Amino acid sequence: MHCKFCVIDDNVLITGSYNWTAKAEKSNKEQITISSGDIDEIRKFNNEFYNIKNHERKIDDRKINQIKKNMVYINTPYSFAELGADLSIFPQRIMWRISEQLQEYVHTYYEALENRASDKEQMLWSSDSDIPSVTIDFMSLNISASHYVQFEKVIDVLKKVSIDIPMYENGIVIKSHPIFSNVEIPVVSVKNPSGENNSNLRRVGVIKFTFNKEIIHKVFDMRKGYVRHLANIVDICSKKNTPRIYLLLKRMQSPLSKVIQYNELKKFVGAEEFYPKWAKFSQRVLDVVKKELDDLAQLGKTDITFDYEPVYRNLSRKRGNPECVRFVIKVVK
Repeated sequence: MHCKFCVIDDNVLITGSYNWTAKAEKSNKEQITISSGDIDEIRKFNNEFYNIKNHERKIDDRKINQIKKNMVYINTPYSFAELGADLSIFPQRIMWRISEQLQEYVHTYYEALENRASDKEQMLWSSDSDIPSVTIDFMSLNISASHYVQFEKVIDVLKKVSIDIPMYENGIVIKSHPIFSNVEIPVVSVKNPSGENNSNLRRVGVIKFTFNKEIIHKVFDMRKGYVRHLANIVDICSKKNTPRIYLLLKRMQSPLSKVIQYNELKKFVGAEEFYPKWAKFSQRVLDVVKKELDDLAQLGKTDITFDYEPVYRNLSRKRGNPECVRFVIKVVK
């Protein structure tokens, strides 16, 4: 693939050795050709694109079975899974990494729950002093030092992840509380060869999260149970809503009802304001997610896919927004 190419609207063809990078623009000696209207030539490149794409999908059964054997599952408290509905794919990846770091606590909680006769709920931590901070290595996120500046913008986004809590102040009011009291990239002083401290600071290559102790038990409300899901599903997804819908489907995979209120569904994926009409929501969210999960299923990388249908209050008039959405969850074998 030294020769790159791009086809736009079956009319414009861009091809050549040119890498679409700043270095190619400023330093390299590259070649690029942009043409339009040459239908025969564009058809050849279209065919080549689908040849490459189809070739990548032709993975033999042995490799797919090996992928499935290596699937790793984690248990995420559902109250934590509900957070960050409007996060893009990369901040979501970090939130799932946080869940991975807490697996020991989740397992300990449920082991204690099974061995206890009382039905009284316990907190995930026995006391505030036991609440851990979470440290995530940049290497696990495939972040290089050159991207640290851009990553600080992601940190700003994560600092705003919050939970709404009703409070009484001359009436019931809803207040938003950040779930992290602090999110930081620790730094150390850089020493020069003589041993003296340099004024420069170096990031140590991790990001540290400290939970807001005032609302931590709301963030991990264990009365809502947990979702058992693939640990890496967010890493292999490219569409923002796929991990969210996947989590919801895994939540509903039990014998419980697989029907969810339409408004609740839109709230979970953070699409309340973007798609007021069902036609757009189903086309731009559900259909996109279904296609990605179907594609991942062909590669043996996901354990479920789904079909769906709208459910209307008035069965004789199936128009407008549905009352509910019914999912048919299909287990990938």
